[in-house]
Amino acid sequence: MHISRETATYISLIIARNHACLVALVVLSWEWLSTFPHEVEWIWTRPLTIVKCTYLFARYFGLVVQIVNVILLFTVLSKFPIPVESCRTWFTTLFAVCVSMLTAVDIILIIRVYALYYKSSKVAITLGILISIQFFVEIFCITYAFRKISFDFICNATQLPSEPYFFVGLECVIQIVIWSMTFKQRGNLIARNFHCRIPLLDLLFRDGTFVAVLIFGIFSGLLPHTIRTRTCQIHFAVIWPMSFFSASACRLVINMINSDIQASPTATEINLTSIFGITVDDTLSMPSNCNSST
Repeated sequence: MHISRETATYISLIIARNHACLVALVVLSWEWLSTFPHEVEWIWTRPLTIVKCTYLFARYFGLVVQIVNVILLFTVLSKFPIPVESCRTWFTTLFAVCVSMLTAVDIILIIRVYALYYKSSKVAITLGILISIQFFVEIFCITYAFRKISFDFICNATQLPSEPYFFVGLECVIQIVIWSMTFKQRGNLIARNFHCRIPLLDLLFRDGTFVAVLIFGIFSGLLPHTIRTRTCQIHFAVIWPMSFFSASACRLVINMINSDIQASPTATEINLTSIFGITVDDTLSMPSNCNSST
């Protein structure tokens, strides 16, 4: 049976897409299993908080969606041509889930900054406005902009509209604001504690920097090709970022709880316990081996 060159190309693209998504699922599953003992001990046994709900959403909703996606890819989505409306529904759904994973990361980072600034209402309002604008831009993209996307026979998006780039730009602004506020308050608290090293601040700054670099790295890797070609392969542009965002949101919480901070409260104190729903002593205070003469 003769297969045309175009058909052979589509078959190879489908195989590459399916296996790339399968690997993304394997990586996400491995990350889940590696933290599962800590999750049972530190997450499941705690009362419901915003952070706990965000963690469980990022962990299990993202995992379930990826499992369903792999099943669809190796069954109905491996037969082409795929109806355009089916492609649109699939693409829009996965984009919405990916963005919700990124929003989960933002929520965790915002809560940390809110705690660093002693639960300042000004900080809460500022960051709340930014993430609310981001939410409305996301809804606009899903309900309006994505109607203009075209798809090829195997559901690769073509002729992408410009609206999603506004979402990317806004997310970059949010990350810059969060990182800058963390950096500034870290400096203030270190100076207030006689320039002593505070392990919890180091953890917050390290994890926040890692997440910012990860997000900027993903955007930097995807945007040049997407802007130049106005096309989008969903496994690179959505599935893999979804895995990274899901894992990052959960790692932020696990690392926060796992921090071995055992310091006695002083006049300079930020207590994250009520926000994170944990019982470890996680106050920011001057370490006992550091004094004003240092």
